[in-house]
Amino acid sequence: EIIEPYSDLLEKAEALEGIYHIINMLDKEGGCPSISAGSDGVSGTDYASVKDILGKVSLRSHTYRVVRHAIEMVKATYGDKPGQLPTIIVAALGHDLGMLPSYRIKEEHLSQEHPVISAAIVKDIFGIPHDDSVLNSPHAWLNMAVKMIHEHHQISSTAIVSLLREADGKAREDEIIQETGIYKNP
Repeated sequence: EIIEPYSDLLEKAEALEGIYHIINMLDKEGGCPSISAGSDGVSGTDYASVKDILGKVSLRSHTYRVVRHAIEMVKATYGDKPGQLPTIIVAALGHDLGMLPSYRIKEEHLSQEHPVISAAIVKDIFGIPHDDSVLNSPHAWLNMAVKMIHEHHQISSTAIVSLLREADGKAREDEIIQETGIYKNP
């Protein structure tokens, strides 16, 4: 539903295989909570008051909600120009992969924040080197997606990076409203 309308564009950008890989990961392990037990908060909220609510939202559900918001926001910001869609779709799908249980239990990841882990996972999926040579990659859109994932909890002066952070926040607002019963999904 969120990928198929853009499959031709994503295929041309050589993104479709990686996207399906991410979707498979979310299908396998994405039933886990969308917040981690050791999380120190969700930006813009009184975290203590919403952590129980957000703990009921699956990572898979949260991720797809972020993708929907991000696509809407890209279209509102950049119009129907397709150039930003591969970037935002990969970034939104990959932004919280570091919360998947198989990655949270790895010893080398215990001291790292989920955005760092998520960016590394996306680099691995798309075959991007983990060194500075990534800047010379022929797929600049993919480099931006990794940057967006890495910085999605930070305030950024880059509009496209801020867009993912805003889409994540809108998804969290929807989840809180939906889980508290104030909002009935049509």
